[in-house]
Amino acid sequence: MRHVPITGPPINPNQVRWLEYGLAALRGTGLRASERIAAIMLVSGYARSWATLTADIAEAAARTGRTPEEVGLRYWQHLAVLTAPGPYPAIHELLAEGDEYDDDVDLEWRFGLGRILDGVAAMIETRATDPSGSGPPDGG
Repeated sequence: MRHVPITGPPINPNQVRWLEYGLAALRGTGLRASERIAAIMLVSGYARSWATLTADIAEAAARTGRTPEEVGLRYWQHLAVLTAPGPYPAIHELLAEGDEYDDDVDLEWRFGLGRILDGVAAMIETRATDPSGSGPPDGG
């Protein structure tokens, strides 16, 4: 996905189908046309960013001969050593919580996507109570 060139608005059959599915999912929500497109682009941008990040991490791990999980664990261990003597209270607190690297590699993906969808849902709820859309233009 991250290597797919963006040459303009969706025009090939798969891109148009993806747009159709997104618009169909938002049908009847009370969102204006521009807001429906913006919501689709928000989710798409998040997915593209996540795909780029995870692919970059996997490629970097492969160059070292380690798995992405091993690289992640090594990162946290190195961060603990690097920050131990310094004034990094927020990092020390995070490390002290003792959460090991979670085996669920999709946890961060689902967390971010969930927050995005929560925001879109909140905007839809606002439209249900204020159909004129005269509230703030950002849905807040």
